[in-house]
Amino acid sequence: MSTLLVLSACATKYQPMGSTGGYEQTQLDENAFAIRFYGNSFTKRSTVTHYARLRAAEIGKQLGYQYVALLGEEDRTVSGTYTTPTTTTTAGSLNTSGNTGTFYSTSTTSGGAQSTTKPRVEIIARYFEELPDGRFLELHRVDELYNQLAL
Repeated sequence: MSTLLVLSACATKYQPMGSTGGYEQTQLDENAFAIRFYGNSFTKRSTVTHYARLRAAEIGKQLGYQYVALLGEEDRTVSGTYTTPTTTTTAGSLNTSGNTGTFYSTSTTSGGAQSTTKPRVEIIARYFEELPDGRFLELHRVDELYNQLAL
């Protein structure tokens, strides 16, 4: 049981999509992808963005492109609440004298509604074999972006 608690309290690692989150991508056309990274409630928003950008660089390297334009980033964070079991603990003492007794107690209640946030992001990446014409808000050499972000 304690191993399960330790494992469940870990931030999402850089990995393909799994039970605790991770990355996935959809090819939009020949040289463009939508890349998503899903974190769990222990993952920082900045980490999710870092991992999505790293995946964009990896795709560019795997496909042999020289440049990547990151065209947009959408925050897809999910917030919600969950309810933990309510537990009441009572501690006390009993004083007796003859046929009478007095009980003194203190009760503590824990549990109830808890809020949670799971950061998620989607970025659109377009890849180029040569330095593209035009203006891009964010254009990187694939190898430089990968080296900057690699774990």
